[in-house]
Amino acid sequence: MQVLTTPASWGSVFIEYRPQVLQYVYRRIGDRTAAEDITSEVFLRAVRGCAIYTDRGFGPRPWLLTLASRLIKDHWRSAHRRPEIPIAEVFDTDVTDNEPEDAALRIGVKQQLEALITALPCESWRTCLRLEARGLNRTAVAHTMGRSPKAVKCLRGRAIAYLRHSIAIDTAA
Repeated sequence: MQVLTTPASWGSVFIEYRPQVLQYVYRRIGDRTAAEDITSEVFLRAVRGCAIYTDRGFGPRPWLLTLASRLIKDHWRSAHRRPEIPIAEVFDTDVTDNEPEDAALRIGVKQQLEALITALPCESWRTCLRLEARGLNRTAVAHTMGRSPKAVKCLRGRAIAYLRHSIAIDTAA
């Protein structure tokens, strides 16, 4: 039975149990990068909480897997609240701290955004996205358009879906 009351004593535990914890997390997440991040967080929390760890004769594996299951739950909760939106293309620019170049880049992005919004077939979609581009939140957009926030959310979602579809068709051609 190991004495695991100091952070230094957890090095051998990490080497021994990391593959098991990683496999446990990966099978529940399905994403290798996220599983590695969660596994790292499990061992970080284990080291931070080593003073409260008590061995009950089963070793540290059950405690590590309990920590992992809690972090997996947190992962899925945050993924549900803040879904990740993949970016189709990342613009690689060599922008320095020069203000004229920054201003020109911002103007170019605004012009591209306005061109995409203008191409939308529905006037309410265009209005919704233009108001959001000006910095209004959903409630303010809803009030301005005379609609409910839920209706604005739906309009925005349809407009974004249409833009994604049209951009995908343009890039495929």
